[in-house]
Amino acid sequence: PIEGSSLAISILEKLNSLKCLTLSTTHYPEIKHFALVTDGFENASIEFTKTTVKEMIEHQQDKYSWVFMFIGANIDAVEEASSIGIRASYAKDYSSNSEGTGSVYATLDATMTCLRSVDSLTAQSVDLDSLVETSLSTIE
Repeated sequence: PIEGSSLAISILEKLNSLKCLTLSTTHYPEIKHFALVTDGFENASIEFTKTTVKEMIEHQQDKYSWVFMFIGANIDAVEEASSIGIRASYAKDYSSNSEGTGSVYATLDATMTCLRSVDSLTAQSVDLDSLVETSLSTIE
């Protein structure tokens, strides 16, 4: 299945480079992730309103201590994150260029590796706010 998503992403990128207006639906999570981190594509949902998304995010944060980060180019990331229930300190703007994008991926890789290494027994002693805020401060 992942090969199919790679092909689909290539097609979407080509259509975007040709300035085609494209509406596509997918069951591939890789494409949905691609839409979330790629400038120029919009991941839209017809099932969830912004209010519903905010309620779901806040529930997961409060009940299960999930960590949500919002990183955006060409928008006010802090304002947008706050509007859907993500802490302003967990939001960051980045430069929409190769250096900025590279910085985002490198930072997310390091941050997620660190978060995954924290097991449930030690999670109480880890200052997640400091970890996330410090990580996001390295994004260009």
